[in-house]
Amino acid sequence: MYQDFYNLTEFPFNQYPNVDYYYQLEHHQKSLDVLLVGLQVNDGIIKITGQPGTGKSLLCRLFIERIADQDYPVYVMNPYFTYPELLELIASKLKVSYEPDTQPAQLLQLIHAKTLKLKKKSKRLVLLFDEAQYLSKENLETIQILGNLDCEGEKLCQIVLIGGLDLDDKLRSSSHLLQRVSFSYTLLPIKQKDLNNYIFHRLAKATVTGKKHGITITPNASRLLYKKTQGIPRLINIVCHKALMLAYSRAEHQLTKELITKAIVDTEYTKTSQFWQNLLRGFKSRARGFLSVLKQDHSE
Repeated sequence: MYQDFYNLTEFPFNQYPNVDYYYQLEHHQKSLDVLLVGLQVNDGIIKITGQPGTGKSLLCRLFIERIADQDYPVYVMNPYFTYPELLELIASKLKVSYEPDTQPAQLLQLIHAKTLKLKKKSKRLVLLFDEAQYLSKENLETIQILGNLDCEGEKLCQIVLIGGLDLDDKLRSSSHLLQRVSFSYTLLPIKQKDLNNYIFHRLAKATVTGKKHGITITPNASRLLYKKTQGIPRLINIVCHKALMLAYSRAEHQLTKELITKAIVDTEYTKTSQFWQNLLRGFKSRARGFLSVLKQDHSE
């Protein structure tokens, strides 16, 4: 693909939440600050919400990386676990030994015992629930129980809920849990003034050491990209990846309004056939040019 052409080690706009590509945007940093301060205060539940694609999963991974040395983070990615499955997952992550037929009440006791051992090492269990808006009522009750684990008035387990904007509606169904939220923040999209910096930060991270990628983006292309993605990082990444594929098919280094438009149309309306036709047409054109050069060299 286009990595070699642009001197890149990998795709700079992949969808995996890689902390190496973290760019210190205002709202992301504020969200991280809320998580770290809430953890330090050690009182109540910490809640972070945001639209899909704003970087919540990346924030989870970054937070885990920051606290791994001082606490014991357990990341729950799947919100659809049953009550017993959730306790089994937590016990497994804590390296707690238990028999297959161990009952949930016993598992809870084993988890409590483990948190007491962690306390002796000046560590806490930190449970992070991603996509928390999908947690069942039963698991919300489990979270409340886990959040109550303490020793001599000191909390042994910090609960962190990360989810969509509808997480608040979910928590309202459990007024006791909502009242326990002590720190919260809503993760917002990228501001327009930060868009280009975000794009070129990711490109720089993926560029081969000592090389230059040479990629530019026109002002009109940048404005259109922001207007259509509304600053949602996931959408920005998707569109930029497709635009780079089109640019590569033409052997170009500039992302123009035309290329962004074609990438956006495919992303918005999933007209993949038209996108791939445009891309294939570009590759065929490059191939014909390459073959003509070979023929010319051969004739000489």
